[in-house]
Amino acid sequence: MISLIQKFASTCRATGLRVSTSEVLDCINQMNLVDITDEAQFKTVLRANFVKSKRDTGLFEHLYQLFFHDLRDEQDSVADSSTAEQVREILTKLKEQGEDDIDEAINEFMQGDPGNFLDLLRNIDTREQASNTRLNFNFGQMVGKMNIMLRINQTRDKIVSIAGDNYSGQGDGGAEEAAEQLKNMLETARSQLSKNQKPDNQEIVTDTETEVSHNDLQQRPFSSLTPKEEQEVREAIDKLVKKLKDIVSRRYTKKNRGVLDVSRTLRNSGKFQGVPLEIKFKDKPMNKGSVVTLCDMSGSVWATGRFMLNVLYSLQDCFTKVRSYIFVNNVEEVSEFFNKYEINRAIDKVLSETGLNLSAYTDYGTSLLRFYQNHLHALSSKTTLLIIGDARSNYMNPREDILQELRSRCRRVVWLNPETPNTWNTGDSEMSTYKPYCHELRVCRNLSQLTRFIEDLVI
Repeated sequence: MISLIQKFASTCRATGLRVSTSEVLDCINQMNLVDITDEAQFKTVLRANFVKSKRDTGLFEHLYQLFFHDLRDEQDSVADSSTAEQVREILTKLKEQGEDDIDEAINEFMQGDPGNFLDLLRNIDTREQASNTRLNFNFGQMVGKMNIMLRINQTRDKIVSIAGDNYSGQGDGGAEEAAEQLKNMLETARSQLSKNQKPDNQEIVTDTETEVSHNDLQQRPFSSLTPKEEQEVREAIDKLVKKLKDIVSRRYTKKNRGVLDVSRTLRNSGKFQGVPLEIKFKDKPMNKGSVVTLCDMSGSVWATGRFMLNVLYSLQDCFTKVRSYIFVNNVEEVSEFFNKYEINRAIDKVLSETGLNLSAYTDYGTSLLRFYQNHLHALSSKTTLLIIGDARSNYMNPREDILQELRSRCRRVVWLNPETPNTWNTGDSEMSTYKPYCHELRVCRNLSQLTRFIEDLVI
């Protein structure tokens, strides 16, 4: 039992599920307190120790089914001792004919230990591209999985060949039954190539309300505004900013109207000969967070991004700090432009003085990687990361593993997409890839949606 739990823990780790040594030891000790022949109790103990959050539940269920049912059922189906001997003999010959780590991982999978095979798949999904590779397409993942599929097919042919030789030499049906069992396990391995290993994100907040009429300025997409309408939108934003500042200022005027602070009141009464003329209250400091924006510079996305930046820098008093970054296929910080200049002039300088190649292909994966490498210090446990973009990455590697790391470093990740939801997963859109790693996902393409989001963010 101990060995089985250790192998399952290794399988969990191979897929990115974090399981510590102490959690394995706790799990083994707790097994003495339950009836391990009762699967419900057995599974509950494993889940209690290995699952950290609801996001990991789906992956745990998949691994439990694979490890304790799909693979074990195939092995338990062999009742004939001669067939089991044939299975071991075929696996031994396959191991002797193995060429590299892929063949070894497939062989171990058929023995009931899927850890190395799943680790192989995870490495294909998350491996970093070579730094000198100009085009960071995600086709490498497809090629890697195709290679494994070809190896599985080659292993299947070898099994048929070895079983045929054994059948002709021994003249019994054990070889055929052994070959059939191993082929079924190879099919299980093949099915893992198409499994989605992303975490479940059932708690994500989504706001996908779209405009109902383009005749209303509140509902008009930013990308289709005329110069006159842009000015009207700015005026509306100014009114929104003033309203929100008034709300925040009223909060500050009330922040000292809390619980009576007896000790401070008595200390302060000393200058009035012990008479408590000034009542002191316990401060309730405002819990202001910081905001980091990561804005796509392409087309209609930038139309939304500049209005968002306008609002955020007008509301700087409502946050501890506001930092802004723009990207195409690299990342540049533009916070200083907005700190030094009026908003419209700052936007002009962003477009003309940053080192970004605005005509390059948009590459979200590389941009996230550059942000992680060079600007990770901007994130903290009090930071809200706003990503403004359509998630269209020209079929480049999306590097969702980097977004997962950024999520772990900040308070929450909010993705604002200027496209309508029915286009999110079409063409080169990677929105479904990034969705599991966001706390909140919103459509933001007009003044009404922008106003609703800013009010939620500030109030």
